[in-house]
Amino acid sequence: MIAILDVPGGGAQALLRAFQRLDADVQAASSIADVKHAAKIVIPDSNSFPGLIRWLRDSHLVGPILLAAEQGRPILGVGRGLHLLFDVCHDDGQHTGLGLIPGKVIPLDLGRHPAAQHFLIPHRGPNQVRWAGDGPLTSGLPSGEFFFFDHAAHAEPLDTAHVGATCNHGIDFCALAWRERIFGVQFLPEKSEAAGLKVLGNFAGL
Repeated sequence: MIAILDVPGGGAQALLRAFQRLDADVQAASSIADVKHAAKIVIPDSNSFPGLIRWLRDSHLVGPILLAAEQGRPILGVGRGLHLLFDVCHDDGQHTGLGLIPGKVIPLDLGRHPAAQHFLIPHRGPNQVRWAGDGPLTSGLPSGEFFFFDHAAHAEPLDTAHVGATCNHGIDFCALAWRERIFGVQFLPEKSEAAGLKVLGNFAGL
């Protein structure tokens, strides 16, 4: 069973419907038992990173998620769910993440790149994603597919080997991070039509 964490202000229901279109065994999850019994875990996007962290701690789900990672159960973070996988996140303050992928999350900063000044923040809408190599989530998809984004911060893995795909919005940034069976996507697959469904299908098939 795939447990989609029912985070507040997140995309849990949209992700649930997307997985159901793939006939995946999936359910919304908010309890320790839900996470303990899940074969795979999805952490959806949320409208607030501090709110996401607070909800996980108040629900006592940090320990079960870390245990699932230690046991090798696949985990997928989407949007701010991706940010949660890193050591530290600078999004509406500085916050400690789960530390499952070494690195940090920082605001999209186009000020260092004068040629990028006409790009808007947040980065919202479809954009091309290019694979950094072969990976389980991108199997069967050509590099250069369009995915839907809605974010103002991005992840910076400490090791470039953990960058599975990149996108450009004035600057190049990590669009997909991957370490062993821990995955995170900056784009929203549930809003990315056929390409997004393919990514979710690849995750369901792990």
